[in-house]
Amino acid sequence: MTEGILLAVQFLTRIPVKKVIEYNNKNLRIAISAFPLIGMIIGLISGLLFRILVVYDDQVAAGVCILAMVILSGGLHLDGLSDTLDGFLSGRGKERTMEIMKDSRLGTFGALGLILVILLKFVFLSVLGIDGWIGIPVAMAGGRLSAAWMIWRFPPARKEGLGSLFKGSQPDKSILVTSLLFIILIGFLGLLGMIALTAAVISGQLVGRWSMKKINGLTGDVYGAGIELSELVALAIFGGVNLWI
Repeated sequence: MTEGILLAVQFLTRIPVKKVIEYNNKNLRIAISAFPLIGMIIGLISGLLFRILVVYDDQVAAGVCILAMVILSGGLHLDGLSDTLDGFLSGRGKERTMEIMKDSRLGTFGALGLILVILLKFVFLSVLGIDGWIGIPVAMAGGRLSAAWMIWRFPPARKEGLGSLFKGSQPDKSILVTSLLFIILIGFLGLLGMIALTAAVISGQLVGRWSMKKINGLTGDVYGAGIELSELVALAIFGGVNLWI
């Protein structure tokens, strides 16, 4: 189990893990089921920084929180978001869309997507307040849980690559167990946490359906896009409720 969790750390963060871990089905299943746990840990670190700084200035706290998220994740999911948007919004066929997604150069749609997502996260974080900081780990756990559900519910777009490896490990039961555990855990935070977690997973499913229409499957970039957009939706729920009440 330990190796699987460390593998999840390697996949989702830039935290150095020097141990060489075998990519077998068991480790991959555990890694996928540990995705929301890793998100929760990143969210707790970022959220605690936010909670400390928000006493002094909301915008500084929001900016530092986003910086911590990017540093801890290495910007991996933002890269997936930009590649996905460049490909999906290009108006091309499946093969050309996937070629665009593999291109390391940043296009117009990808750049706009990055700017808008980061800006909206900043806005929603800025209105959370000191009592709303718990929404940060919930949102980040929800984003990774949504990715696990995307792996479970949709086929990979390529026969080789990350998506195929994940799907081939048959993580269905592990993801279901993890989902139930996180539902119970987030349930202790009240109805708002449950709504945000559910919305995050639904957002990932919508991204998955979009990907099916575009390229008949999912890739690692699409998982990254799903994580970023699911996080954004969850933060919007926490930030919006904080404004309305």
